[in-house]
Amino acid sequence: MDISRHIIPEIYNYDNKIKEIDTYRILNNVDIEKVHKHTSILYKPSLERNILYIPNHYKNFMITIELSGVIDIELDSPILEDCSFIIEYDKYKFNSLKCMERLINFLKLLPANTKSINISSICSSDIQQDIIQYLPRNLKKYYTLENYIESLDNLPPSLEFLSVYPANVDYSYAYLPLTLHTLDIRGSIALPELANLPHGLKVLSLDYYNHNLATLPVGLEKLIITNYRNLDTCTELGDIPPNLKTLQFCSWNEHTIDDRGCVKKPSKCPENGIKEYPMGLEHLDIDYKVDIAKLPPTLKSLGLYGFDLSSNIIELPENITTIYTNDDYIEYLPSHIKRVIIINTGDCCSVNSARVRVGDVIFEMSTYNIAECFMIN
Repeated sequence: MDISRHIIPEIYNYDNKIKEIDTYRILNNVDIEKVHKHTSILYKPSLERNILYIPNHYKNFMITIELSGVIDIELDSPILEDCSFIIEYDKYKFNSLKCMERLINFLKLLPANTKSINISSICSSDIQQDIIQYLPRNLKKYYTLENYIESLDNLPPSLEFLSVYPANVDYSYAYLPLTLHTLDIRGSIALPELANLPHGLKVLSLDYYNHNLATLPVGLEKLIITNYRNLDTCTELGDIPPNLKTLQFCSWNEHTIDDRGCVKKPSKCPENGIKEYPMGLEHLDIDYKVDIAKLPPTLKSLGLYGFDLSSNIIELPENITTIYTNDDYIEYLPSHIKRVIIINTGDCCSVNSARVRVGDVIFEMSTYNIAECFMIN
């Protein structure tokens, strides 16, 4: 097959210096083990170059395939097993019927042991055919279409990670694979009470939720809820899963605006707040002022909201080395704090305006649900 028509892979990384080094490594198969974990590869076909060839050493990278409504992708060799794919559409050459056909055709070409598929950038209204039946049967990680409407009852039986963007409130999560350890449900819809999740689930991340937490799996280790509407009526929380290591709530309906126009988190715990945290908890980020006396001795990172870090030293247990805060002017911290993550709500605080004067503490800007210990692995 004519290699001059091979699609030239584009290398991506948010850091231009890393991208330059990794481009050389990937294209020349040099020091592949040193390639940055966030470096990815994009295959974008053109009329002149539409032949897909994936070298063996690419299978450890995230590979994005851009489908087109006007260009057919041809294969130079079978697609490798254990690859991870993001599948997108060329938005400027979009044809829903053709793109649907090409998406399904590409899924059919994937080997049974394909590791990961991400089609979350494609809207379900553009795909008028069920997708699950074409997924590789040994798939481990799956990001569904946006506004997903297809049943989740027949997912690959050994799936471990599912990220779903549901389109309606009556969606069922009762028959997910028993192997699932991570469930990420995105979108601003009202979810049903999640009472029948797999018992082995370890990570649960939700955009919105307002039901009792006692029905969640007892073995859950990470619970992330971007907007928990019942935080002001915590009697409805129920028992928090006892094995949690990470707990994060961001209750946006509770925020206020300060004199500078910045979003500020509540200064005190709502009445009937959480009375006891799991004894093995390591990361706690709840958007109100926590009672430091209640913190478990295993805690490593903590959200400090409602405390004035510009004028007071907060007495914290020495096992806590990382804090999360809204304050963008910080002068006083305990000496054992080694990492400060300032949560940027996008309203007025920025990297340029933030001032941190606490010695050699690592200073980072972030947004809700981005910090490393809260990422879904």
